[in-house]
Amino acid sequence: MNAYQKIGLVSTGEMFAEALGGGYALPAYNFINMEQLQAVVQASLRSRSPVILQVSKNIRRYAGPELVRSMVKGALDIVRQSPNPVPVALNLDHGDSFELCVSCIEDGFSSVMIDGSALPFDENIALTRRVVDYAHSREVAVEGELGVLHGASQLPAQFLELINEYGGRIETYAGIPEEQVRQAPTPSSV
Repeated sequence: MNAYQKIGLVSTGEMFAEALGGGYALPAYNFINMEQLQAVVQASLRSRSPVILQVSKNIRRYAGPELVRSMVKGALDIVRQSPNPVPVALNLDHGDSFELCVSCIEDGFSSVMIDGSALPFDENIALTRRVVDYAHSREVAVEGELGVLHGASQLPAQFLELINEYGGRIETYAGIPEEQVRQAPTPSSV
């Protein structure tokens, strides 16, 4: 059993597979304090929605790993006591170093996002590969920030090929075609 399973979290990989099969979206919320975490957990339970809890490097540094871990464990206790518990994952959002990702994985995060986008592309790929190798050996999912896709949430085919060329294992992907993103109403148009 890996670190995240020991505290009751689930894999984001499993969550995404179920969501794709079931035709629903997965919410992911960053929290910075107890009240936000409590609201996210209560809303997820009320709506019977799986949820990905996210923590930024800054919040983890500010609050400290021990407090973040304790807050998440408390939230998981509330979920387990519910008559209708929901799957919960914990993600590091925009981690910027191998060491931070390792620390989060050892603390029980079920996924990490490594953001090496400030590095030259080759260094970003090497950092992402290193995090992927470490994380996957512990059954932890990784998202890599390899660059900017100009606001699109659809993965162009050439990027899928590039990701797999560098060791990714993406057979298929889901996203919103850029044309639909451009047609979506904005707050000023509603």
